[in-house]
Amino acid sequence: MRVLRQALVLTAFTVVLAACGHAPEGPVAASPPLPALAPATPGPRMVASVLELMDQVIDPAADTLWASVATTTDRKGTVEHRPRSDADWQALRRTALVLVEATNLLAQPGRVVAHPGHVLADASAPGMLGATQIQQALDTQHATLATLARGLQDAALESLAAIDKRDIAGLELSGGHIDEACEACHKVFWYPPAASAAQP
Repeated sequence: MRVLRQALVLTAFTVVLAACGHAPEGPVAASPPLPALAPATPGPRMVASVLELMDQVIDPAADTLWASVATTTDRKGTVEHRPRSDADWQALRRTALVLVEATNLLAQPGRVVAHPGHVLADASAPGMLGATQIQQALDTQHATLATLARGLQDAALESLAAIDKRDIAGLELSGGHIDEACEACHKVFWYPPAASAAQP
């Protein structure tokens, strides 16, 4: 039986070799050329809209820095909110660094204000610009956006420096500068005085 199996295997192998070496009859159709692939765009892609950056990155980071130095008073008395432990300062430093770098994302040219289907919650409020108007302003005044974003970054860097020094007064002062930088940008691209003046 073993000899018979070896003979069958050898016969099958010979048939396969013969088939592979047999030239087909008639002309062989040429394979169609492969479509040219467009070269991939180098570097990362912009995914978040301006609205998403503001709502989910910049605003939360700024709110955390503002709330890190605060005084609250209620029926139980006055409470001073301060970063105290090493963990508090380290967490606050991560937040400040997020805000510092988020300004670079905000200033990238070509970023959309809002993705299709997303609307600004207060777009219908008096004096507020809609997404289309904001997009036009960003596209035509990108240099202004870059300057204002740099101002916010400078203020966030002040916070970062104060955190590294564990300087409560400096952290509180830089929080005010962050607020001023945000307001300066909003007055150009979100609720400019001209828009309020145009309201009936």
